[in-house]
Order: sequence, then C-alpha cells, then structure tokens
Amino acid sequence: MLPPLRMRGHTKAVQMQYDEHYTPYFRRARMLGFVLQLKRQPPTLVHSALTALIDRWRPVTYSFHLTCGEMTVTLEDFGMITALPIEGHALTGRVERANWLERVIALIGDCPPMKGNRTFGVRLKWLLENWSVCPQDADQRTVEQYARAYLWYLLTEVIFPDCSGDCRLWMYLGFLEDWDAGYSWGSAGLAYLYRSLDDATQRTEDTSGVCGFVWALSIWMWERIPVGRPERVRSRAWTDYGEEGDSARYPTVAYAWDKVKVYTGKATTLYKLFSNELDNLSDFQVNWFPYRDREWGFELNSMCKEDRLAWRCIVPLICVYAVEWHLPQRVATQFGILQHTPPGKPTDTGGSDLHWKSRKNCQSITDWGHEHQEYVKMWDERRYHKDSERRVVHWDTYCERHLKWYDDGVKYHVRLRPQWTEHDIA
Repeated sequence: MLPPLRMRGHTKAVQMQYDEHYTPYFRRARMLGFVLQLKRQPPTLVHSALTALIDRWRPVTYSFHLTCGEMTVTLEDFGMITALPIEGHALTGRVERANWLERVIALIGDCPPMKGNRTFGVRLKWLLENWSVCPQDADQRTVEQYARAYLWYLLTEVIFPDCSGDCRLWMYLGFLEDWDAGYSWGSAGLAYLYRSLDDATQRTEDTSGVCGFVWALSIWMWERIPVGRPERVRSRAWTDYGEEGDSARYPTVAYAWDKVKVYTGKATTLYKLFSNELDNLSDFQVNWFPYRDREWGFELNSMCKEDRLAWRCIVPLICVYAVEWHLPQRVATQFGILQHTPPGKPTDTGGSDLHWKSRKNCQSITDWGHEHQEYVKMWDERRYHKDSERRVVHWDTYCERHLKWYDDGVKYHVRLRPQWTEHDIA
C-alpha cells in the first residue's frame, strides 16, 4: 500500500506582506475577497483523509465515486469557498518562452538572470527576498508592480502551485497585465484542481503528491463529508471588514473552518480508517444541503454568490493548456435538484487525449487559445448549456432508482479494497 499523498500548496501563512495600497488593483480584478481570505493562517490539512478521497476520483466522470453516489467540487462550491470570479474570459492564450524575462521585467520591474535552461519562471526565494514589502514612499507605478508580484505569488502558491514547490511560473503573471481584463479565475482554478486530481490517481511512488487548490478541496470535504472532519473551535475575529458595508471584504464559507482541532495519528493507519469510512458512507451522512439553506453566523463576501448564474453550466473549464469538464447534472443532489438516471449529456467529454494534454507533452504548442478554440467557444456560450432541471430532489427516487443504477456491480467499483482483515486490526 502506498503512503498518503503529499498535499502541495497553501499550507502556511502568506509570506508576503499585504499593503492596503494594493486593494484598488485587486478590487478591479474582482479578487479582493480571495486575497483577504488567504492572508490568514489556513487550517491544517488532513492528508490521510484527502488521499482516501482522491483515490475515489474518476477522470472520466470528473467526480468522486462514493457509496452514496457521485460527488464533486462544483463551480458553486468553488465560488462560495474561494470568492474567485466565475464569470469572465477563459484563462488561456499564447504561452511563448521567448523573451519571458523581458515580460517579467515589464510587469514587476525586475527579474533574476536565467540560469541554465530554466525557461518557466523565477525562484520563490528571489520573489520573497525582493518583493515581500512595498516601500512606504513608492509611487503608483511601483505599488502596482508590487501588487502584481503579491498576486502572482498567491496564484502560484495557492491555486496553480508547481510540483517543484520552489518556482513561480511566469505563465500566470502575464494574465495580470490588465487588471480589468475580466478573467474567470474561478473556472481556471477548478480546471487545474481537476487536472491535479487526474494526475494524482496515477501515483506509483511513495513520494507522490497532489497540486491544485488543495485547501479549497479540504474545506469542501469538511463541508460535505464527515470522514476526516476535524472539530471546529472558536474562529479568530475577522479584521478585514474595512469601511462599513464593503461586502467585497467579508469572509467566505471557508471562515467557518478558521480554526480546527485535527485528530492526529499514524498516517498509514488513519488512511486505512478513512478508506473504510468512505467505503461505508451512506447518503444520509452526507451534507447535501445547498449553501442557500444554511446559516453561517457571519455575512458572506459578495463574490460568493456574484456569479451564481454560472453554477449549473455544463461546460469545459479551461486553464491555459488544461481542459476539464464541469458536469453539475451528475451531482444534482448537491444543488438540491432532482437527480436524473442516468445523468444527462454530454457523454463525449474529450476522452483520454484531452485529459493528458499538457505543456510538458506538447511543448511545440504556443497558442493554447487556438488549440482549444472549440472549448473556448463552448465556455463563451455557457449560458446556453445549463442543467435546467428545477424540481427538488426526491430521496426515495434517488435511493431506490439512481443508486441501484449507479452501483449495479458492473458500471462502478466503488470499493477500492476489502474491509479490514484481522492482520490490519492487529
């Protein structure tokens, strides 16, 4: 048995100092709520529980296959947890390695000399040493450069982390040239998380890890599934409200898990325990309630629900080279909507060729916007491709018809391993 995966990404406090002079730029990019949430020390990740969940990810259906049915992180979940903008342009376009140092200099004012054949970014150490604190007497142009460096750090540390852990990819800095460009950072972040989960299902090494926005995945798991869920303790006061009524500075759903008490133990033992719990998870143990039906005890950030019209769109999600499908009709119960059996179209989502298309395997491609133009067109026309079901969930139908179809002994293998043996128990 392989050990639990190593979760790479946002697991510590932000190492760069936030400056209120950055606020107007982040507000224009519709990312102020996201940035303020990430200023705080994140809760501890339960690696064993997340690994047990990730083992049940199926790239073909873009969902976790559990005994209670399919579940996944949807655009609604991502918007409510991260406050990232969902509506907007697909995050894709030309990615050329030529003259990348000059482009970095143009956007943040400096760039270390290239060493060896490094063509994909700058080291984290250099970024922290030179861009952590904005000078008090900085002019507007300098403040803007520091704001870009700060957001670039967050994007590559939290949403799009590189598996090496020490490099900030210049590819994402280019999208910060125009603060008013209106990119869909939320759909791109979810696409990257899906792709990271696809890659994690292929693990073969003891040191394998998973990238993507694992902090958001962890919050989603705690909200929805009791397995590995820590005990909540009193939240720290939210100190970023700003001016009265500025809802763009309010916290997200993640604030409900601001401080938690995680139960510790031997990782491999916990992994077996959580695997068994997931293999015996029943539908009544899952939190299916839509976010609109819950009481939070605090005011939510306005960006959490700003783009709600896109939550149930059946569309490809795009992050530069990665294209992953958002299929809310497969998890209709998470929206409190009647689940069709079998789930509706599309049935053709690109196949394995689309799943494994990456920059590493396709280095000759520079214009990913052109390469994925058919999917970009689908994204632009997302309002015409939505799950339009309005009837509320019917639990008798879900349990008696849908779950029988879902686990008929042929279509899905929801159990990954036998129950604990006497040897395991010993």
